[in-house]
Amino acid sequence: MIPELRRVYNAAYTDGKYQEYRRRLEAAAGGPIEFRVAETPVFLPPDLRDAMVQATSEVIELLMAPEHLQASLAAVPPEYDVPDCDAHPLFAQIDFAVTRENGRLVPRLIELQGFPSLYAFQLVQGLELQRLVSNGERLNCFLSGLDADGYCRIVGEAILGGHPPENVVLFDLDPPTQKTYPDFALTEKLWGVRAVCPTTVQKRGRELWYHRDGRPCRILRVYNRVIVEELRAKQVELPFRYTDSLDVEWAGHPNWYFRWSKHALLGLDHPSVPPSRLLSDLERP
Repeated sequence: MIPELRRVYNAAYTDGKYQEYRRRLEAAAGGPIEFRVAETPVFLPPDLRDAMVQATSEVIELLMAPEHLQASLAAVPPEYDVPDCDAHPLFAQIDFAVTRENGRLVPRLIELQGFPSLYAFQLVQGLELQRLVSNGERLNCFLSGLDADGYCRIVGEAILGGHPPENVVLFDLDPPTQKTYPDFALTEKLWGVRAVCPTTVQKRGRELWYHRDGRPCRILRVYNRVIVEELRAKQVELPFRYTDSLDVEWAGHPNWYFRWSKHALLGLDHPSVPPSRLLSDLERP
């Protein structure tokens, strides 16, 4: 989307360079990457980048309106209604498609979620992409004036919440089998937070414990990456219930997985959000 950068990149591209880029990513993650890794970065012109940032801020402001927050409570299934939901999600993602309107590139929202993404992997990937691009040091994948160190610090603070890394775990089912495992491995590498399957923890009263390097450690905070649909599909039995009142902090709270999701699009009136309706609300011919 920046023609001169695209021409230079495409002219210099070789499969060998791409394979070396993948090799460096896998070396950093300590293992194979099973998901698709694009051959090229996307070069965003400043006006499109700024439009995405503005749309994101405005959509989040709409989502935080009292009427939207109240309506979102109904999205949480009773069996997964975790106590003590915080006032706003700790993590949120908005995905945009790029469309052309009157000759201008504009963002159109296609997905939103109050759930973490590949924060560790995307940091490492962004730095490796800079190496892949000629004069890549003049390009930047960060916002708000951040650099790699600032990004790493802010995300680490959000995940750890002031606790020692050994008392914070990343929850997902059988982590080494997940396609997102490279992000889990890099999360431990960057912030010391280990990926743990929730089926392996012990519940002691209101406390959760796990074993780390052969010794028991209390879990004070959970970096939650569990996809509830996978829990349901595999009929996984956990040593605790989501509805239990536990002495554990959540980063981020599981209820936001449901509260900020596709269903929230129905109530959003914003230029970047395509109109959407439930099929059940349409009149039959």
